[in-house]
Amino acid sequence: MKALRSIVRLVVVALPVIVTATSCEHKDIECPGATQDVHILFEWDKAADADVAGMTLFFYPQDAHGRIWRFDIAGRDGGHVELPSGRYSLTACNNDLPGITLEDTYSPSAIRATASRKVADGIYSGTGMLYGVTVSRLEVTPCGVRYVIGDGTVKECGRGLVRCSPDSMATEYTVRARDTTHTSPCSAPSTTPQAASGSGLTSTLPKRISSTEAPQATVC
Repeated sequence: MKALRSIVRLVVVALPVIVTATSCEHKDIECPGATQDVHILFEWDKAADADVAGMTLFFYPQDAHGRIWRFDIAGRDGGHVELPSGRYSLTACNNDLPGITLEDTYSPSAIRATASRKVADGIYSGTGMLYGVTVSRLEVTPCGVRYVIGDGTVKECGRGLVRCSPDSMATEYTVRARDTTHTSPCSAPSTTPQAASGSGLTSTLPKRISSTEAPQATVC
């Protein structure tokens, strides 16, 4: 009987030790942080001759109250960025041209890129080719990324890798107009030679793809 009491007392004493040890194990478990590492990889299969020195990236939150994130990455290959978990759309273009300006960057549907320089009154010359890409429905989570590329394909990657293919988004143009004489019903003929010329870039960023139902995802 005395031996039985000793065994019972030993079990009662051991229980707090077990509970305490279990509590310590729970304290060692850490939840993933709110900021995730995302690797943007630019693949130039659509513009093999492109020689760019840097890219600017805008991540637009799909949450109306979210923050717009901008990153400037050197080189043409891409790089790593840190983003809070959430849903975004990505818009990117090269930033290495002289005279480049990015306007209306508050929205992915309004953003515009221009690369030109003034050569004379009313005449502007383009300074190079603009390349851009959009990735719609980019979801960043502690488990990786899931996104939709230009052709509507859904991709996902547990390593946080986003592959995207920039393409030409600008048209180089040169305009020359000469009018040595013209006749208008409202004016007399003019014999004064007139000439005008201009060149530059006109650009629009690629449109985002939207769909209510996504096809089967492919892995990175």
